Amino acid sequence: MKEVKCPKCDSKFEMDATGYADIVNQVRGDEFESELNSRLKDLEANHNMKLELAEQSIASETPSPFPLRKQPDKETVNIKTTRKSATFLFMILLSNRSYMELL
Repeated sequence: MKEVKCPKCDSKFEMDATGYADIVNQVRGDEFESELNSRLKDLEANHNMKLELAEQSIASETPSPFPLRKQPDKETVNIKTTRKSATFLFMILLSNRSYMELL
């Protein structure tokens, strides 16, 4: 027989080995489950954080198969537009001149 002290009321009582083992298993089982669940949550959170960091690292290192085109500046656009307009006008003048020669 073992003597057990109640943590709440501080009274002592005797208990046989089987009853004592049952109580120890209950306490140990509850503590074990609580600790196990806590550790599992911590490990899962740590794992998810590592996955996110790895995905961000891969995304930043991997070049895109469709690279973004650089937008042309306004000056380049103006030059190209002017050149197209000049070419168009030149073609009109040439066609008018050819037409005038035919008359």
